[in-house]
Amino acid sequence: MLQTASSALSCIFLGKIHKDKALLKYGIRLYSQGIYEISKAISRKAYNADLVYTCTLFGQIGAHYCPDSLNQPFLHIDGLIAISKLYHAGEDDSPLIGTIYGQLQKFRLGLSGFMYLSEPMIQLLKEPGEGLMYESIQLLTDLSILAAAVNNPRLSRDPRVRKSLLEDCLALERRNLEFYAQMSGRDADTEPTIYDYGGKKTNIPATDNLFGPSYKFTSVGKANMHIFIWSSSSLVYPLVHHAYVLAEPDTIPNILDVEGESLRQVANRLSVSYISKAVRYMPYCTQEGMNPWAIYYGMFSVIIVSRVFSHKQDRNRFNWT
Repeated sequence: MLQTASSALSCIFLGKIHKDKALLKYGIRLYSQGIYEISKAISRKAYNADLVYTCTLFGQIGAHYCPDSLNQPFLHIDGLIAISKLYHAGEDDSPLIGTIYGQLQKFRLGLSGFMYLSEPMIQLLKEPGEGLMYESIQLLTDLSILAAAVNNPRLSRDPRVRKSLLEDCLALERRNLEFYAQMSGRDADTEPTIYDYGGKKTNIPATDNLFGPSYKFTSVGKANMHIFIWSSSSLVYPLVHHAYVLAEPDTIPNILDVEGESLRQVANRLSVSYISKAVRYMPYCTQEGMNPWAIYYGMFSVIIVSRVFSHKQDRNRFNWT
């Protein structure tokens, strides 16, 4: 079963990279065979480490080969969550199981399902924990839930519901600021140290002219926490503005109320400011020898960057992405 999954993943990846339709087709056939083997294992209640590994690999396949919709990778994630609960990993101290059950994997799942979190995934992400990574998972989960609610076309017209949603968005904005202060030891307006103009040479375009000089960090972990909170904040302020528009409250002070600017302008300005900071992390995370996890965080911010500057019709910054 695990061998089938590994072979399917390799064939699908290589088939896509080299545009080899025969190899891709063979990988899909192995994938279908693996699904059948998983079904048999589940029917026998054979919950073991190999089953967890296989489901994890199939989740990767679903994330990279989903020709119809994103339902397939999301279903794989829900399946992995269900099987993970049935397999008692506490008896297995292998590094692989630790990674799959660990907080980094939860964070990755939260990113992959952003705004489309199923109830099983939310329960997994909300499991008790501690530390900065745990707090970032909670912020990401709540941001995803609130973004889905605010953009739901079937949102209740009850003023109480909309006011409550606004209050939740404002609470999230405060938590973001508190998290940044806790993480960095400074307020959100204070920036990390920077390289000299053009001082960081990487294979990506320089950030100096469009966004500002690239930031220095002492570790990948600290850099990743910064890019998360900046990317998160760039989404929070447009979300708060949308919630204000929906709620039309008279009794809640508007944190976006700045003299001489409309509420939308303030939300957009804050969004651009935070995502520009995230971009200035990219030279650090793409330098030679950097591990894939740093680049993974960077790709998350690039997606948001392209969305923000496409919306603003800023051609130069959009083309940078």
